[in-house]
Amino acid sequence: METRRPGWHPPHCPNPTCKHHNGLAVGWRYKRRGFFLRRIRPYRIQRFTCLSCGRNFSSQTFSTTYWQKRPELDAKILLMTVGCMANRQIARALRAAPSTIDRHIARLGRHCMVLHMKLLEGVPTNVRSLRSVAAFGTT
Repeated sequence: METRRPGWHPPHCPNPTCKHHNGLAVGWRYKRRGFFLRRIRPYRIQRFTCLSCGRNFSSQTFSTTYWQKRPELDAKILLMTVGCMANRQIARALRAAPSTIDRHIARLGRHCMVLHMKLLEGVPTNVRSLRSVAAFGTT
């Protein structure tokens, strides 16, 4: 999800106890509350406040790189993983700890599973089962 566009707005409240958390309740309102600065790009991050529960959050809350110290590694790790490099080898090449690589790969895997499920939502069940049988037969 691209959160850096000027017209971007949060999809729902990130507070699990808020009635607007799941995005199904109508009439959710929020207020922009300035910016905060950080050391990596994008440098300015928009802040928001949910007017229903009062929770403060930022556009970074909905980003795939939320809480990452080195988000620039994601693309490199994905390419190296798809290229069949071992995790320790990736760690040496990127000068990162092997545990960092493990966490990034696990996170990328979760994002890929969510993307896969979203892509399959519009596909009829019988087509899905045929694709899985065809994929299973080739492996």
